[in-house]
Amino acid sequence: MKYLWLVPVFLLLLVGFAHAANSHYATFNSTANQYLSASDSSSLSPTGALSLQFAIKLAGTPADAQGVFGVYNAGSQSYMIQRDGDNRLRFIIYNSSGARTDFTMTSALSTGTWYCVMGTFNPSTRFEWLVSSGCTGGYSTDLTTTTSIPANIKDGTGGFYIGAFGAYVGTAANNLNGSIDDIRVWSEVHNGASDYNCQIAGSETNLNAYWKLNNALTDSTSNANNLTNTGSTPFNTTSLPFSGDCGGGGGGGAAPRFGDIIIFE
Repeated sequence: MKYLWLVPVFLLLLVGFAHAANSHYATFNSTANQYLSASDSSSLSPTGALSLQFAIKLAGTPADAQGVFGVYNAGSQSYMIQRDGDNRLRFIIYNSSGARTDFTMTSALSTGTWYCVMGTFNPSTRFEWLVSSGCTGGYSTDLTTTTSIPANIKDGTGGFYIGAFGAYVGTAANNLNGSIDDIRVWSEVHNGASDYNCQIAGSETNLNAYWKLNNALTDSTSNANNLTNTGSTPFNTTSLPFSGDCGGGGGGGAAPRFGDIIIFE
């Protein structure tokens, strides 16, 4: 009877180790002026290594460059992901002197398809675009360059915008048409091989901000970069880019989950 009592208690404890799986994503309509934003903070203003990791599904045909997310405000730009008119993504960096460097994907993304994407910036060393079509099969390298890599990133003032450029809020042509999920801001050159298509915990080292967008505006890290929803940006549940969690955070050993079989000797 002693063991029969211990097993259910232990299983209840295991439930607490598992974080919730992906359930929603945000969809933006440029003509509705929909976007999400967070206030300026030190955690959203990395000046060294930076990796931006996210899932995206484009819609429509852009008439102009569209803001995906980043810190790009009037008179104070820092870093930004942009959708070009040919459906390639562009990673924009301003250095501490205000000089701009663009890193553009070599291949265009197809509309209506989910992609898990990451851009990694290693100061003075390297930039890479990594892409997984359909968020399956791992990342493939779209672009690697060691040419004209900035030494740093400008600490820009102003907010972090998702679905729009902070400098052009209210300009429909520059707001995003499409869907975004699971945005992560890392102050490191992140590998991403084990967490590109699953939700992580939010407590990982060098994870500055993490928006799961599971019908919520909260930052899953301790930095509390919570979002404001403008234009009633909707959260959707159909055709998710991925549904699982990483079973403990995408790095190191996975935490046990409810339903795992554990043998004690």
